[in-house]
Amino acid sequence: MVHHHHHHHHRSSSSSSLLSQKLQHRIYWISTVARLYLMAMVCQRQEDLKQALDLYRQFLAKARHQLGHSHLHVATVLYMKGMALFDQRKLHHAMLAQLAAMRIHEYHGDDGNPTELARVMYSIGRTLHDREDYRDALSMYLRTLQLQTRNNRDSFEAVTTMCNIARVHHICGELEPCLTMNRQIVDLTRRLTGGNRHPFLADRLVVLGNVLLEVGRTSDAMDAFSGAARAGGGEHLRSSSYDVDTRSAKFLGRVGLQHPGAASA
Repeated sequence: MVHHHHHHHHRSSSSSSLLSQKLQHRIYWISTVARLYLMAMVCQRQEDLKQALDLYRQFLAKARHQLGHSHLHVATVLYMKGMALFDQRKLHHAMLAQLAAMRIHEYHGDDGNPTELARVMYSIGRTLHDREDYRDALSMYLRTLQLQTRNNRDSFEAVTTMCNIARVHHICGELEPCLTMNRQIVDLTRRLTGGNRHPFLADRLVVLGNVLLEVGRTSDAMDAFSGAARAGGGEHLRSSSYDVDTRSAKFLGRVGLQHPGAASA
C-alpha cells in the first residue's frame, strides 16, 4: 500500500505542490482502480470467474474507502460482481450484489444514470427468473421495461426484457398477457429490423404462432406462421420451440448489452 504524505509544512512553497499532491493521489487511485477493474473484466471474459471475483472484492475495498459507499463506480463494480456470481450459478449471492448496486442507483435518484439502473434492475429480474421466483421476476422486469422505454425509445434491450416477461407469463400459465406481450415484441422487432425479413423476426413470429395455437386461435396462428416463413424461410417453421428460444437468446445477446441475455428457460 502506498502511503500518502499529506504534510502541511510545505504550505508556504505555493499551492502548486498541494495541487500536484492531489493530482498524484488521483493518478495513483485511477491507475490502481483501472488495473483491478480491467483485469477483472478480462478474467470475466475468459470465464476465470474466481479470479474476477477476487479482483472485484479488492476493487470494492479500495473504492469504498476512497470514494465512499454510495459512489456510482461502486455500483458498477457490484453489478459486475453480481454477474460473475450469476455465471457461477451462485444466485443468492449474485442477488445481494445486484440489490446493493440498485440501492446506490436509487440513492442518486435523478442525478444517476437511468440506462445503468435499467441494466441492474434487469439483472435482478433475470436472477429471480433463474431462481424461479417468477412473481418477483415479473415485477422487476416490468420496472426495467418502464425505464427502457421512457421517451419512447426502441431498443433490443427492451426486446430482451419483453421476451423474458412473455416467458414468465407463459411459465405461469397466463396466456392472455403472454399473447399481448408477444404481439408487442413482434411490432417492436419489425421497427428495429426495419422490415419483414429477419431471422429474429421469424423466430418471434413462430413463438407468437405457438401461443395463438395454445389459446385455440388457429387461423391467427397460421397467419403468424406464414409471416415467419416470409421473414426467415422454412427452416424456422421446422424448429422446435427450444431451438427458437435458444436462437432468440443468442441473437439478443449479440445485439444487446444486457448480460445475462434473454432467458431460454
